[in-house]
Amino acid sequence: MRPILEPYVTRLPDGTWVQIRALTPEDRDAIRAGLTKLGERTIHERFLSPNYRPSEKDLEYLTTLDQHEHIALALGTLDDPPVGIGVARCVRSELNADTAEYAIVISDEFHNRGAGKLLLSHLAELAYSQGIRYFQGFQLLENTKIIGLTERIGTLEKKSLIEPGIVETRWKLVPEKFSAHLGVPQEPTTRWKSQLRWFASRLGLSGRSSRSSSSAGSSSAG
Repeated sequence: MRPILEPYVTRLPDGTWVQIRALTPEDRDAIRAGLTKLGERTIHERFLSPNYRPSEKDLEYLTTLDQHEHIALALGTLDDPPVGIGVARCVRSELNADTAEYAIVISDEFHNRGAGKLLLSHLAELAYSQGIRYFQGFQLLENTKIIGLTERIGTLEKKSLIEPGIVETRWKLVPEKFSAHLGVPQEPTTRWKSQLRWFASRLGLSGRSSRSSSSAGSSSAG
């Protein structure tokens, strides 16, 4: 198995070169900019509000990570400049150390291209290596895409309506499932190798749910 936070280069089903890596404090500006490019529906599905905009405090929270209690991975292309595709994160529960609230957002142009499945599988793999066995989520009732996406990495154990239009879900992570969707690791061609030296500060698309200051949030799948 690769080192936990080593960048991972692979391709989407359509052949697009992509890299998955740990989110860092250097992604703060990219996250802010990326959120402005998301469609209203994507914002609504991810944050349970179509008008969400991150505060400076939110941005600090989003990029101050220990990759153990609060884990976040970014996905982007290897273009020059790289294009941010999405971010997936989970925050460990203070009450149950084996459970984490998860969230994922994928930019609109990469919906239905396999990006969400790839990124969420890598989040599940990293979370599992850190002792997390369950993902908990809060989603719009109408957001069936995230249910279908999460079925790729785990087994649904609970789904309940907690307020009008919002459901809470609990998933048991299944290694045999998420391991099947990690993508084949690739050795970048010469064209891409130089990109990897500065890629780490050029990617980000995510945010925190307005539900609470320590929450991972809801999810938008792609």
